[in-house]
Amino acid sequence: MKNDHKVTSCRTVECYLTVGSQVRYGGRTVSYDELCGYVSQFQIDFEEEHGYFCSVRILRSEVIVQKYYEMCYDIHVVNYPRFPFCEDFIFNFARCLTKYLLVKMDQNRISLFMSGETEMYEASDSENKIVHSD
Repeated sequence: MKNDHKVTSCRTVECYLTVGSQVRYGGRTVSYDELCGYVSQFQIDFEEEHGYFCSVRILRSEVIVQKYYEMCYDIHVVNYPRFPFCEDFIFNFARCLTKYLLVKMDQNRISLFMSGETEMYEASDSENKIVHSD
């Protein structure tokens, strides 16, 4: 068997954010397709302003806080070997995306996880309560 492929690699950078699927607490649900549209448009706008953008992978997940359950999305910023970036570029992109989605999706807060550090972005008028789903 002929080995006719090449392998390209780059440094792995752990960087993802978790955003709730509901507007605020108990509001309308933001669909997966709607979120993909927001992220895609953000990538386009970000590239126009900064000259680069990062690939992302979106996974559905669930956050559980005692009796409160909420379907969420984990948005992983990918350091793609074909277009590798340094940590600073990836983290800058992720921070800007987090701030954008905080407003666009009308969230109380969004957590951003970056290689051993977690940042929480919170709306100035956020609700500080836990809503129990019975």
